[in-house]
Amino acid sequence: MKSCPACGENIKSDALKCKFCEADLNLRKCPWCAELIDKDAKRCRYCKTFLAKIRCDGCSELAEIAEMRCGDCIEKMVAAEVEKRLGELKKSMDLKNWLILAILVALAAFALNQIF
Repeated sequence: MKSCPACGENIKSDALKCKFCEADLNLRKCPWCAELIDKDAKRCRYCKTFLAKIRCDGCSELAEIAEMRCGDCIEKMVAAEVEKRLGELKKSMDLKNWLILAILVALAAFALNQIF
């Protein structure tokens, strides 16, 4: 037996649909906003929270940030994850991309200036 993520009723472990509320059981509640999302979602489509699992420095468990039990290390883990993702973003936005963007903005400003 397991509980339905939508209504909380007890249902069979192998059920595909809840017999009480008819909810799709390939869904789960977002740990941040409690909306129903796909079971394997990497990001909540409602609150846009990333749901990636990270390893906790305090207990060494692999868990979503919302599921972590080590109160002392949650803030540190969130900061580490943000720094990691910012580093990945900075690597993807190299100087060449910025130059192309600057040229496009300048051309757009020039074209608007000529029109108006």
